[in-house]
Amino acid sequence: MEIRPEVSVVIPTHNRAPILRECLDSVLAQSFESYEVIVVNDASTDATRQILKRYQQTHGGRIHVVRGSYGAPGLTRNAGAARASGNYLLFTDDDCRVPKDWIATMLETLHQRGADALSGGFEAYRLQTPAERYQHYRMRMLFGDTPKWVHAAPVINFLVPAQIFHETGGFPSHPWESLEDWALCFRLKEAGYQIFYDPAVKVTHRYKPTWRPVHRALRDTARRGPDLCQSPLGRVVMGGKAVIKYGSAPFWIPCFFPLDLYISALYAEHVFFWARMRAMFTKRR
Repeated sequence: MEIRPEVSVVIPTHNRAPILRECLDSVLAQSFESYEVIVVNDASTDATRQILKRYQQTHGGRIHVVRGSYGAPGLTRNAGAARASGNYLLFTDDDCRVPKDWIATMLETLHQRGADALSGGFEAYRLQTPAERYQHYRMRMLFGDTPKWVHAAPVINFLVPAQIFHETGGFPSHPWESLEDWALCFRLKEAGYQIFYDPAVKVTHRYKPTWRPVHRALRDTARRGPDLCQSPLGRVVMGGKAVIKYGSAPFWIPCFFPLDLYISALYAEHVFFWARMRAMFTKRR
């Protein structure tokens, strides 16, 4: 009889063969024993398929591969969750590197905090470019260094019981280009589940090294935000907060970003604000 693993680690990947090995090597070196790894190959056209085949050959039944064409991170993660057989789902990304005690510590922290879901912390793989540094300080601004209960969190380091994930519907079934993690967290909160953020349990994450993908991600996030609102009033409140945040940006940015990033951070707020305003008056799926 096949023994059911306690944890299923779900990793979506798309055309990241050069860095995928480092991620898998760290995930497969865990001190915890009862886990499986589900890698979802989203229509990669590089050497990803060959790399995954070799890992399957060398790691027996530990690693499983799901292949398909999903076109969105949420859909890719849903496919991995559907294949998983563990009692818990632990999500990370193919550009992350995890510590040896990652799974064990995430499980222990979830139970110690009495949470229904746990978001761990993250640290930068490197901070060599202004774009990487901006993303690092922005994440620190959003989440900080203090353990706390949160309404939403990224899923580059996220643990949730499989039963709760499936009960609440998982990630959106439409191809959201961003905020699919926020949508999942909002579904958990609406169902009465509590999410705890503990920055002590860290993964190492690669930030985008250039500005173009950073600005594209900001636009995607801004455009998708109104879709999280359940009512017209919610959209109005979101729009009002965006106006206040943008109008006060020259004053709060120095509190969170180094002075050499001031102009870059101000422009990033400009990019985000106008994308959000356009989205407020556009109906999307």
